Amino acid sequence: MIILEVERGIGLRQFSIADAPYIFELIDGNREHLSQYGDDTAGKYLNVGSVIRSIRNPVNTNRLRFGIWYFGNLTGSVNLTVDVDKNHARLGYYLGAQFQGKGLIAKSAKRLVLYALNVKNVKLVDAEVHEDNARSIRVLERLLFIKSGTFVKPKTEGNFLLYVRAKKR
Repeated sequence: MIILEVERGIGLRQFSIADAPYIFELIDGNREHLSQYGDDTAGKYLNVGSVIRSIRNPVNTNRLRFGIWYFGNLTGSVNLTVDVDKNHARLGYYLGAQFQGKGLIAKSAKRLVLYALNVKNVKLVDAEVHEDNARSIRVLERLLFIKSGTFVKPKTEGNFLLYVRAKKR
């Protein structure tokens, strides 16, 4: 299990089976919030059992999923899907609505991006964001990501933006 300290009171801990009730409670209490912008997190986890199954048998074994813990409370998740062969990683995250405005995503995502670049030694990290998700766009721009393209996802409305951050030489 990987544990990463972000700063006093904020930590990232790779999800374990013991976290399943907390993950489900966070998702269940934020279904409408987590369904914005075409996100399917709320639809994938309909009960604690579905969360447990996703931890035991992840769809993508290259995805590292971490809980964002703020003074002992699970507030959200940040994940990193690493493709070592391509020197690439994809960043993703969500946060409970009640925890917004504390800088938790920016600080946690920054820590995980640095982990990807310096520990996993990838050369490029990218992230997808819906064009209307201004908060998420601000987070990526604060983390020195640069917009590199626009695309449409099947079964979603609006455009998505691709942001990238390359490792400095």
